[in-house]
Amino acid sequence: MAEPAPGWFLVELFSWVMGESSDQQLVPIDQMAGWRFYDDATWMGNSIDLVRERWKRELVEADE
Repeated sequence: MAEPAPGWFLVELFSWVMGESSDQQLVPIDQMAGWRFYDDATWMGNSIDLVRERWKRELVEADE
């Protein structure tokens, strides 16, 4: 991520499916609220694994 102009950032987007870089875009800071940032594809993958485990637990609890 780089800041080529005040309030604007060049961000590298990653594909969840491919686990690799998919695009770069200039984005104003106000549109980045709520975004999640990862150091690399491994961190991104770990995040989805944790969400998947939580979802499975909640489904089991809902069935009880």
